[in-house]
Amino acid sequence: VETTNGSYDAEIATYPSDVDVSNPRNTLQRGADDAAYVIEGGKWDSISWAQHQGLDAFDAFGHRKGFEVRLYSIMKSRLALVLCYTGVAGTSRSADVERFIASVRVRN
Repeated sequence: VETTNGSYDAEIATYPSDVDVSNPRNTLQRGADDAAYVIEGGKWDSISWAQHQGLDAFDAFGHRKGFEVRLYSIMKSRLALVLCYTGVAGTSRSADVERFIASVRVRN
């Protein structure tokens, strides 16, 4: 979804059986590192680790060409849920973005 202030993207990916996902945090870290190519300097400004419904998750923040990028990802078994917000400066921690991230529900 695109708004006047930014864009909101949600993606779901399933890791193939030949990828080792036995340590979700390591798998998420590889995903964060791979996604950092879009960020200035190729590295996130900050990354916080969390639990989302008891599952490993991270919340990363960076800059790209005058915009803020916030990436939030959750790992469940072979499934990776990724939320990405890109918007103007000062908006990645807004109430709308917080609500977007909080809206994710992982079902059994």
